[in-house]
Amino acid sequence: MIILSIWVPVLLYFYVKTDSIDDGTLEQLRSAPSDDVIDEISKTSLIHELAPSSWQKLEIAERILEGEFRIPRYPEIEISRSFDPQDLHKGGPTFQLLTASLLIPKYLLDAYEITGDEKYFLAARDYIVAWAQYEREAWLEPGYLWNDHAIAQRVYILGRLWRWYRHHDQYSHDDARLIVQAVVRSANMLSKSDHFTFSTNHGVMQNIALLHIAVAFPELPMRKQYTQLAIDRLQEQFGFFINQEGVVLEHSAGYHEFGLELMGMVLRYMTLLDLPIPDDWADKYKKAKIFYAQLRRPDGTLPMFGNTENSAGKAVHVTELDNQGRASKLFVPESWGDKQPEFLAPVAGYAVWWSGLEKDGWEEKSNQTVIAWSNFEGHGHKHADELSVLLWGGGQTWWTNVGYWSYGAKYLDKAWSWDGSNAPHIEGENPKIQRKAELLFYGSKKGLSVVDVQRSNADGYVARRQVVHIGDDLWLVLDNVEDALRRTTQYAWTTFPNVSVQEGGFDGGYTLRSSMSHASLGVAFLGSNESVIEQLRGSLEPFVGLVAMEREVYESEAFNVRIPGSGWVATVWKMSLYGGNPPQLMKPIMDEWKGPEDWQLSIPLASGDLKIVRGQALVDVRDGETSIASLSLVRPDKGKIAERMLAIKSNFQAAAAEYKGFHLLYPYRLKVTYLIFALFVLQELLFFGVRRFYRRSENTLYLLSSGAWIAVAFWLQFFYFTN
Repeated sequence: MIILSIWVPVLLYFYVKTDSIDDGTLEQLRSAPSDDVIDEISKTSLIHELAPSSWQKLEIAERILEGEFRIPRYPEIEISRSFDPQDLHKGGPTFQLLTASLLIPKYLLDAYEITGDEKYFLAARDYIVAWAQYEREAWLEPGYLWNDHAIAQRVYILGRLWRWYRHHDQYSHDDARLIVQAVVRSANMLSKSDHFTFSTNHGVMQNIALLHIAVAFPELPMRKQYTQLAIDRLQEQFGFFINQEGVVLEHSAGYHEFGLELMGMVLRYMTLLDLPIPDDWADKYKKAKIFYAQLRRPDGTLPMFGNTENSAGKAVHVTELDNQGRASKLFVPESWGDKQPEFLAPVAGYAVWWSGLEKDGWEEKSNQTVIAWSNFEGHGHKHADELSVLLWGGGQTWWTNVGYWSYGAKYLDKAWSWDGSNAPHIEGENPKIQRKAELLFYGSKKGLSVVDVQRSNADGYVARRQVVHIGDDLWLVLDNVEDALRRTTQYAWTTFPNVSVQEGGFDGGYTLRSSMSHASLGVAFLGSNESVIEQLRGSLEPFVGLVAMEREVYESEAFNVRIPGSGWVATVWKMSLYGGNPPQLMKPIMDEWKGPEDWQLSIPLASGDLKIVRGQALVDVRDGETSIASLSLVRPDKGKIAERMLAIKSNFQAAAAEYKGFHLLYPYRLKVTYLIFALFVLQELLFFGVRRFYRRSENTLYLLSSGAWIAVAFWLQFFYFTN
């Protein structure tokens, strides 16, 4: 009974009813909806296209027919020409997810649509029919067969196969029924509340897949229920998935981009289903496009904070709402509109600055500064990176975080931890420690922008970072920490892998150059007593100077900063857009330091000394004794920010209470099963001895044993496997 209590819940978790599909429904689905509708909704995907060109897709399809599955940036895997369950467990976790998502028949269908060659279509059909037969008969599958993302994505592949198969001259009711039943099984699995991954974009994808089924298979008996369930769950999710500033709260530029695409798909599906789009959804979507336009650089790359890949020129699909609130077909915009010099999202925790936008050829002469202090507990893809700063300019990334680190890759925990960013932190600090990051001051006017942010821990540790941007080409990042426990603060400024470093003409001075840009960046460090700055490259201990690009890890130059106890470090950057004229930057001087809101710093330049003065809520920039720019800083409305963050948290907690999920915990269940068997054998050996010498006690012992086993089953079911 205990063994059953361990494994029956798993069987029930994966069990879905295989609905019967009558011939009448199949016949109706052969003509509804139109091919044009299925073609339209099949152009998007829930997995980024890994082989964008036609020749790449054809090459992948040919290799599949030869028993090899090889896609860009992944190792080659030997597979069976037809579906084999063993293929689900080949390669790393990410590759297994792709296989379970039916990417093998996806590329066969791609090749068929490009060439019209029947061999590709028939191979795709045979693969999916064999897979559908296996999926409906499987009991336990520890891989990704029933992973939420895999189920949602393969709905698209099943729809694409059906679009062609329903008109094919080799159509048969038996195979058609298997295909449609696979769609219904997927819908039923996506509908189960304990399968709903409410907290991340995975839940949004699950709901999108239900809407996709409702559009692509309109004659299914449960169509209305699928649609209503998806809309109801999306209404709950959009209370915390994306906020009123239009920021997807998944701590990543890459996942904001993906979330923007997902929202566009939701709106388009609602129009196809003749459903009204809520005003707050439309407003959030409009603002999400604005934020994305701020993040996206002219070369198509994004600042690599959180789980963000270094991918240039990605085709992002969006929609436009007309005067009746109906969403257009998804399309790739030619332009993302004008960028704003300043963008601030105090609730989401981001600031984005652009300068040089007014110049001719601004794409190569502008620069972007991103400051991130976002942290929403429980939301997806959170790296420990609050207070990190990223810089792009002159067509080149200069300062970056580690970016997207593939699941299953070595040192994944390091990449997600503090060492993966340039955020100040205690050396060896736990990335899951309770902390608070907040905006203290901000202000911006033409030629001068300031953000003052702080992170504090419950044990009294406080790290504060002030970022000052002057004109188009000068930055000051002033970090100070306060720690009564006198621990060492550490962080690293990591350059992009194509950046080289030359020492400057003074201690703490450097010049950064890139093989891909005419620009260069002068860098100067200045710190309080005992602070240390060392240049490292590709170091694992400390984890410094490593950047992920196209699922590979590259070494890069980095500056590791260490501050013992309490202290400050100032970092000055000056950019030159022309390689022949390196930045004229000399060692800065801290003229006066009375605290984080009362200091004066001088920056010697070829054109003369520039002095930055902070006095409480005022920042003054002086050329000699003459003020050339002055900015009164604003304190954010903490009450309003707290109110909005509380609303997000409350919405999240309400969903968490409703969708408790289920803990598979395969390794633990196996270990406990083996342990139960071992304990049972020991018990029987003990009872064997008891029966020989104390037969009268046998019934009492069995009664006590039964009670103990029941208690163990209760503890396992309601405590061990739920925590």
